[in-house]
Formats: sequence, C-alpha cells, structure tokens
Amino acid sequence: MILKLSGLEKRISLSEKEILNEVTTINNLYRPFLSSFSNFLLKLMDYIYHYLQNNRILEQIENREILEPVFQTMKNTKLEDTILKEKQELFMNILNKRIQFLEKSKNSEGEVKTSQDIDQILQFLLIILNRIDKKLGKFTPLKSAEQEAEFNNLISEMNEILNLLSVFQINKENSEVLSARIKNLNNKLKYKNTSFAYALIARSFKSGRLSLQNYIDLLRTKVRAEIIRAAIILTLKIYGALELKQIEDKLSINSREILENCITLLDRKEIVIKTINYINYYDIIGEAPKLHRFVSQKMQILKKNVDSLPILSKSVANAIISIATGILEKSLKIGSESDKIYDEEMQKLNESFDKLNIAFKPADFSQKDRLQREKIAAVLELYNMFRVKMVHEKEPYIVEKSGNKEKQEELDKFISNITQVDFERGLILAILRDRGPLNTQELAELSNLPRNKIVQHILRLIKDKLLISKGTVNEYFLYDIPRELKASEKHFQLVFIPLFEVIQAFINLSKSGELNLEQISYESNALSRITSNCSKLLESDIDSAMKQEIRIQLDQMDIIISKSLQLEEKLPKTKSKLDLTKLAMMPIPQTDEQHADLIEPKYLVGFGDIKWDINKCLACASCQEICPESALNLINEWDLPATFEMSEKAIEDLPENSRKLIQSIKKLAIKKPTKAIKLPKNALGFGTIKYNPIICIACRKCEDCCPNSALSFQEFWNFPQIMKNLLEEG
Repeated sequence: MILKLSGLEKRISLSEKEILNEVTTINNLYRPFLSSFSNFLLKLMDYIYHYLQNNRILEQIENREILEPVFQTMKNTKLEDTILKEKQELFMNILNKRIQFLEKSKNSEGEVKTSQDIDQILQFLLIILNRIDKKLGKFTPLKSAEQEAEFNNLISEMNEILNLLSVFQINKENSEVLSARIKNLNNKLKYKNTSFAYALIARSFKSGRLSLQNYIDLLRTKVRAEIIRAAIILTLKIYGALELKQIEDKLSINSREILENCITLLDRKEIVIKTINYINYYDIIGEAPKLHRFVSQKMQILKKNVDSLPILSKSVANAIISIATGILEKSLKIGSESDKIYDEEMQKLNESFDKLNIAFKPADFSQKDRLQREKIAAVLELYNMFRVKMVHEKEPYIVEKSGNKEKQEELDKFISNITQVDFERGLILAILRDRGPLNTQELAELSNLPRNKIVQHILRLIKDKLLISKGTVNEYFLYDIPRELKASEKHFQLVFIPLFEVIQAFINLSKSGELNLEQISYESNALSRITSNCSKLLESDIDSAMKQEIRIQLDQMDIIISKSLQLEEKLPKTKSKLDLTKLAMMPIPQTDEQHADLIEPKYLVGFGDIKWDINKCLACASCQEICPESALNLINEWDLPATFEMSEKAIEDLPENSRKLIQSIKKLAIKKPTKAIKLPKNALGFGTIKYNPIICIACRKCEDCCPNSALSFQEFWNFPQIMKNLLEEG
C-alpha cells in the first residue's frame, strides 16, 4: 500500500491539441474573471473599511495582541495596484491608530494633561461640533416638542397603571377596566413580550384556570415587569445609550427594578451593555442614527470629567456639551439622514475624542466601584445559569396549575435559595473574569464569602466546566475561567481575517491573464483559497448587497476551479516526486516527565532503532542468537574502510588478537582500502552486523546481552531506512 502511494498509474491520455483546447477554454474564463475580481476586491476593501468604522468595532477591542499581528502582516503585504495600495494604507492607519491609543492609555498616569494641551483638544472639538450643528440645521427636522410630549404622556400613563397595580384593590368588577387600560398601553408600547404575557394570563383567568388572587399576583409581577421592559426599550430607542440612573430619571422607577429588568433584556439579547471608561451604558442595537449614538456616548464621558478640568477648559467643555445637546436633538429628529454627516466627520471626531479619552483619568477606579461592577456582572451570570432561568420561565405555568398559596410560598423560597447560590457562583466568575487567575483565599477576600463556600462553589463550577485549574503558586491552586475572544474581537476577525486571506491569495494569482498548462493547477489552488475565505465573509453580518457581490465572484471561481479539476483528471499521472527515503527520523513518543517513573516502558513499545558501533563490536554473535525476530545477523564480511577510520584509542579498547591484526594491517597497507572484504566462515572476532528495521520489534534484548555495548537503542524510528528497504524489496 505504501509503495502504491508513491505513484499513480496513467489513466486517460489526451492529445496535445485536446489539451491546448482545454487550456484555451480555461483562459477564456480566467481573463475576464481576473479583470472583474480586481474591481471587486477594491469594492470589498472599501466596504469593510467603512464597516469597521461605522460599527466602531476597533474601538471595542482592548487587546493589542489581536491587532498587532494583523497590522504587521498587512504592512508586509506587497500590493502592486495603486488604488489597492491606497486602501491598504487606510486599513493600516486605522489599525495603527488603535494600537497607539491602547499603548498611550496603558502608559498614561490617568491625570489630566496641561491646561494648554486639553484646551487645544477641546477648542478643536468645539469647531467640529459647530460645523456639524450647521450642517444639521440645513435639514427640515420633525417637530421635537411633539415627540417629547408624546413620550412623557406615555410614561405618565404607564406609571399610573403601575401604581394601580401596586396599591389598587382589584376585584372582578374593576379588573375589566384595568385590563382594558393595560391592553391599550401595550398597543402604544408595541412590545410583543408584554402583549404575550398579558394575553396568556388574561386567557387563563377568563377560562377559570386562575383564581382572582393569582390573576392579580401575576399582573403585579409578570405583567408589571414586561411593561417596564417595554418602557426601557422605548427610552433607549429615543434617547440612545444611557446609564442606569438616567433610565431611572426618564421612567421615574426605582433603579433596583430597572436593573432587574435590564438584566432580563440583556439575557433576551434585546439590549446590550457598552462599557466606556469603566461605566456601563445600556443600549439597543442599531436603532438611533449613528451620529446620535456616537455623540451621546462621548458626551457621557465628557460630563463625568468636566469637574476635573481647569477653569478655562471647563467653560469650553460646557459649550461643547450645550452644542452636543442640540446635535443629539436634531439628529434624532432627522433620523438616518444625519448619518451622511457622521460619515463626513467621523475621522476627525474619532481623533479628537481619542485624544480626550487619554487626557482623562478613568472615572471609576476605586476597589469599591470595581466590586460593584463585578456584582452587576454576577447578576448577569446568575440569570444565564440554567436553574434560575428555567424556574423564571416556568413560574406562570406552575402557579396556574397548582393555584395553591403554600405551593407559591414554597416556590418563592426555592427561587430565593437558588438565586443566592447562583449569585455567589456568578460573583466568583465575574471576579476571575475581571482580575485573572486567583486562589481560594484571594477569592474569599474579594467576594466577602466564607472560604468553605468558595471551595464548594469552585468544585461545582469545575464540574460544570465553567472554571479550570491554572496550576499552583506558593502551593495554592489557582482558578480561572476558560478565556475566549470577546464579541468585538471575534467580530473583527470574522471580517478582517478572511479579507486579508483573499488579498494574500490575490497577490499570488497570475496577473498576465494567460495561463499555461503548468500554471492552471497552481492558480486553481489560489482560487480555492479565495473561495474559502469569501464563503467565511458570507457568514458575517455584512449587508445583503455586498453578499450578493461575493456570491457572483464565487460562482465565477467555482466554474474555473471545476474546469481545472476536470482537466487535471484527464492528464497523465506521473510518479510522485516525493522521495520517502529522505524523510526525517521520527522521534518516539514518550511518557511525560511527571509520570515517567510510574509508567513502564517509557517509550512506545515496538518502535525504535538499533545503532551498531563497529569500533566496539567483538563479532561474538550474541545479539544474533538472542533476537526473537532475526532482525540482526552477523555476516562474514569485514568493513576495512570503517576499520581504518578507527581512532587509536578505539583500537586499544579491542581484544588483543583483533587489536594486533588491525595494527599490523594498517602498517603494511600501501593505500587506504575502499571496500569491505569477505571472511572465511566462523572467523572469530570479525564480521559485520546487518540490521533490518522493518522486522525489528524494539525489544532491546540485543542491547542488554552485548558484552561490549556495541549495540545501543535509539529513541528514534528510522523511517527513511525502512522506506529504502521496502522500496528495494518492492
């Protein structure tokens, strides 16, 4: 079988004319493709550049190790086309800026720069925002007062209904009026989960499966929660990313209740958390205009740091906040039309705010605040765990089915217990995610949990594969979470890495547009690489128009690759150029050092190599007699050339009769011998050991019985020699 792998027989023959016709057909497809693909690649690079910018993916990457290898590889990529080189420069610029920003942030002492530096940044930013404000003024906006009034009226109506649910004495008579008001509010909030939860509970009540008390309890818990969630989403749609306190101010609802419902929305993946300067902002995905969302996030940072600025800079910052407030209002009214202005000013805005970020000390730096963030993260972990989520989702059905107050109390107690346990486990995970590997003592100090509880939780988390051991330090075990790339880092790699691979493969394509027979297979492989990476881009969330462009190119490449493979199948197959006799020696797998003294044998049984040393061999034939497979044989042949290479010390170590004979021959010899000589049968003390690695079972008996250590076991498998022997036998 191995011999057959070294060559394939000829199957089909084509005449030279037929081969030429096939090559011409492929060229007729390849030339127009090459021309169109260059334009497509330019469009793809341009699209992904703006995709990274518009989605602010690079801004979310905090790990330089993700960016630096990509930047260096892109820098070393040699593009010949002038326009493609310009696009390459754009990519390198945005990557380098982000790397430099992360470097500056790392080295920054966290204090405001000199008043002159900070004032220059703010003055430049003020000019940009003034320019944006004037551009927005040219659009015809919607009436903002009406929108604001409509929102405030809706929130007032919501709070009135929530208040009724809390304190109103509901009975059969007034429950219908309240139900009608809830239904009307749901229609205005336009949140399907609110409508579904209410419809499920109302239907169960009307059919008699729920008592009045259970109906009221579910209105006050489940329906109330869904109404608040609907209001949170509506608020974020209108006002953009907000902190918890800001959402509380807009809705006039307790921050604890807001947080609980934000956690549910995060679990449902209806909102996201964006962390800026260690502050959490809640936001929805892709609703408000890009300009609005960008400026609102940056203004939060500026507002937090105004008080730390010098007096003159503070006045400029307040002017910026004032103009930014007007920009936010106008961009919200204008809608997606304002995105054009954002695209025009994006680069300068990013540069200014990046400089401003470096100038500010992080607003959230204390241990207390850090633990608070970790507790919020622990609640998110808690809700992602199976038990709490399962009970939370099943609770309405459990209550509906039982209708028993004692069962409800038992369920509440169970929920409380598992919530506490899973919160503690979530806190351990959050602390490790934030601070890296820690031991049980450190976890106990940071979480304020008893050490025995920490140990119990760790054992369960390891069993659930949520924690891993990271070795020991000072005889204490360290624990950590399995580390993965962040969503933004995965997002970046999902679009940029395939693009880069496409560029690399494109460089390797023949630019002459005319392929000969030898080039076709090579070009086909390059096209296959492009096809594979273009297919990966289809798995990302780039827009449908760009995906359609990619599919068109994929169809063209598939035709060329298919034709190339068909031609290759018709060509005569020749022997492989791979010389199996020149491969490297293969090291034998060993038991790791930690367990080497516990496990015998140390090396993989049945593999290895025997080395014979002519300088030590006494030709006693002991190895030949003991070998169970006859892999060693003493033949009547004396390797004189090797004997003449022996050192004087090696000769001195030989038995007396052998030593004297060799010394006499060396003195009498006129010239150095060039070949081995045959010996009489049973010539004691002389001969050559022939070793067959194919049948050797590496039992090492020959090594043990050799009286002069002329044979030694090698921890390598002589694969080249084995292939040579096989080929000679074949």
